[in-house]
Amino acid sequence: MVDLMFDRDGVSKLMAHSRRRPWELTYVQQQDKSLTENNVGAHLWLVKDEGIYLMSNAKAPWLDPEAEPGSEKRFVVYADGYDPQKDGDVWQACSEAAGGDDFVEALPLIYFEYVVRQGDVCIRLTESTIDVLLLEVPRRKKRGN
Repeated sequence: MVDLMFDRDGVSKLMAHSRRRPWELTYVQQQDKSLTENNVGAHLWLVKDEGIYLMSNAKAPWLDPEAEPGSEKRFVVYADGYDPQKDGDVWQACSEAAGGDDFVEALPLIYFEYVVRQGDVCIRLTESTIDVLLLEVPRRKKRGN
């Protein structure tokens, strides 16, 4: 099991972008002939390749404003400790966290709606599940305090 932490501001920006139509489909989604770019719905993609990150599934690319001019690099939000530009060689860490194969998992925005309003986003990976979590629930103040 590993907990991947993502910056809430970056995730909020990705969520806003993901609400744009049409949407891209992952390879797995493309196999379901009932899904199209107009009905698949807004998702964030959890991607593991040269890092581990979230990206929008909106078809209109959102280019990274920090990328070099002319670059086609999309805006993504890396999990803390899994960004190859900031954290160096993350291949081993990514493999230990999420296995050796690259993947894309589509996570519906509804998974993030409550969590992102409360704080940074945690995605917990196990051998068989992917969960979006709020690790620390803010405590309500008692009346009179």
